[in-house]
Amino acid sequence: MGGGASTAHDSATTTTVKRAVFVCHSSQEPELRRRLAMGAWRAGESSSSSSPTPTPTPAVAVVTERYPRDTQARAELLALAQVAVLAVDAAFQQAPALVAAVSFLKDCRKDVVAGPLPFHSRPSGAVGAICFAFGSWMPEFFLTPPHGSGGWQEATSAAAALSFLSQDEAAAVVAAASASDSELDAIAASEYDAFQHAAAVGSEPDASTRRLLFVFAGDDGERVAGAFAALAYDSATTAVECCAQTLERDLASLARAHVAAFVITDACMGTERPSARYFRRLLEAAIRWRTPVVPINAATMRMSDGGGWLALAMAGKLWYQVVRDALEQIHTRYADIPDCACKVEDSCLASDFLQCLGGLLASSSSILSASADARDSADDGSEREAALIASCREKARVGGGLSAERVDSLCAAVHELVASHDTNPDSATPQRQQLEALGVAMEPRAFAQQVADEEHDARALTPSPSQLLPAAPDSEQLSVTTVHYTVTRGGLQPVPSVLDARGVPLVNLQLDAMFSYQWGAQQAVLDVHQQGHVHRLRAWLDVFGHMQGNVNAAMATAVENVACVVVFLTRAYVRSVNCRLEFQYARARGTPLLFAFLEDPRALAVELPDWVLDAVGARRPFSVLPTLCRGGNDDGDSRVLALDLTTSDQLRGASPLAVLFSAVRQLAAARHRGAPRTAYDGSLLLYATTRALRHAVLQQQQQQQQQERADTSSSRRTCTRCSAAFDPAIPASVDGCRRHAAYFLGGSLLAGRWVCCEEQQRDGAGCEPAQHTAAPRAWTLDPSYGTYSWQPE
Repeated sequence: MGGGASTAHDSATTTTVKRAVFVCHSSQEPELRRRLAMGAWRAGESSSSSSPTPTPTPAVAVVTERYPRDTQARAELLALAQVAVLAVDAAFQQAPALVAAVSFLKDCRKDVVAGPLPFHSRPSGAVGAICFAFGSWMPEFFLTPPHGSGGWQEATSAAAALSFLSQDEAAAVVAAASASDSELDAIAASEYDAFQHAAAVGSEPDASTRRLLFVFAGDDGERVAGAFAALAYDSATTAVECCAQTLERDLASLARAHVAAFVITDACMGTERPSARYFRRLLEAAIRWRTPVVPINAATMRMSDGGGWLALAMAGKLWYQVVRDALEQIHTRYADIPDCACKVEDSCLASDFLQCLGGLLASSSSILSASADARDSADDGSEREAALIASCREKARVGGGLSAERVDSLCAAVHELVASHDTNPDSATPQRQQLEALGVAMEPRAFAQQVADEEHDARALTPSPSQLLPAAPDSEQLSVTTVHYTVTRGGLQPVPSVLDARGVPLVNLQLDAMFSYQWGAQQAVLDVHQQGHVHRLRAWLDVFGHMQGNVNAAMATAVENVACVVVFLTRAYVRSVNCRLEFQYARARGTPLLFAFLEDPRALAVELPDWVLDAVGARRPFSVLPTLCRGGNDDGDSRVLALDLTTSDQLRGASPLAVLFSAVRQLAAARHRGAPRTAYDGSLLLYATTRALRHAVLQQQQQQQQQERADTSSSRRTCTRCSAAFDPAIPASVDGCRRHAAYFLGGSLLAGRWVCCEEQQRDGAGCEPAQHTAAPRAWTLDPSYGTYSWQPE
């Protein structure tokens, strides 16, 4: 996959200089090179001047989604460097090849330094998680003078420690590892011919039939594929086909397939053997055509030993691991397999494979249903941005009180200004000034302050840990007896998907919580998930059916769409790179954290590393309720609610697990408060539109507060269920409020609680989405059963 990176040492300063390479989207490469020419630092050098002046830069290598064309060459070029410097923009995170490259860098444990090319860009998804949580995010790294002067010393010192690969060095790597351009052109032509041939054969006889293709190489691969294919043969709506190990024929079959299962064996490893070249051609074609891929790994060799192309193609993906000489284990329960990482007691590899396959087949479409242009073009993210803008427009009307006419005129004005705006931050155009008048920061320093202010507003609207706790009991209050449910796999709904069939993050999922844990604690976390499911929580965790697509993208999308992240702390958790990635990305996104200790907190709390303590502002040791209690004035305790799930002791009359579920519900209800959030992970149009809407809502709220103090005739109402302000003339979104699904039981002989979710407070946060209501509600007794509920609900 490429040798180790070289390291240079300066005998005078003993500074280690690391080899580095730039990575950006091809559309931004000219701008990147312009920025480098304008910068005060050169590759491997630093400027001693405090006022940077333009200097020529050497012809440094830049990896894009188009260069190197060959996957093996791209992998070797990335592996040659110790540090990757990412120049991020909206197009970067929409390019599958660059998402795979960034995941490859993480898998190889390379150092990652990232910064935005457009000053307003803040990535999300897999790229955002790796930039913010795994690497070093430097917002001013690529800013040209005078905008970069604030953080210039940091950027200069970082560049001084790096020696960037030159274009000549990159060309030598590409020439040694890659096929020639003519050979690559021939491969592209053969793929196009295969597609045309498949289309000419005719349309599918039955539109409801879904096609599944198994791709393998060699006898071992055929045997493994046969075992998995037998699982899908029973489906009347699925046509199962195994490859013929003939390239032209199998390319045509791949073009007709809705899903492709690739069986990786030792015969697929390497770059020279014919079976490996055949397998590589089909796998790379499936990736280029965006056919959903289900990897099955039956190889005895490590993935990294199979050649850089395979490690890059599988970067960030999970696969079904099987032993080729023990295929009967695919039907064996996970609980009966020694040392199995998965702890789901009543599931096995076969059931998970079928569940995953069923979801992909139901939601994916054959590549023949799209035009060749659509097949070859990259997703520019326009559909996602349109959905985000539509959601922001709705929230501005529903929660912000803006009229439809105001929202439409504001969005139209922003669209016109952005279309005619010069993207150069140095140009003081009238369009830029008008955007600033709408509350859109168009200068890097003002932008940084805007982001900080918005983060402060979000924290102010989040309930504090003391608010998440149950009310302090009086002397006569009864304790709640916790009911522990045993739920089989068949009785549980699958974890909500966060990616579509092609691995693209879904928009506006609105999940309640994400469970972040290390797989050694999976059995305990699964039990918490089962109890939470009974209590109507929508939680996401990476276990059921295995995550498809990019695991980093799935994790990041979950973090971005949940009300909180529940961190299940163990010693193994704080040692895990992936767990730290989840934790720190949640911190970077400002997602509220809840701590659930699965080991004795009296020992573990004092061993937590600084990256955990810094994220929550807690001092060592800090309160872990109900076991480890400090004084109420502890500043650290005001930042995090930490619960001990190893004890049966109650906390204010409730079990720690019941307190955890109640806290999740309260955070889920609180997420809809406040003005709509600004979207920083897209184009200038997305950023400017969402920011202008947020600014208008904040202004409207200030005006309404002043108006309501002077005049009570405002048309706005307050929801009698959740106390949120809304306008009855504007249709509220379904997720704007929450209600209880059942009734309140007890309060005299038994401790009172809502039977649907174990909430103890009669006016506590509900457990299912509902619309806001202004109708007066009364606490009503049902004399037939002796239960209570709010009427109307």
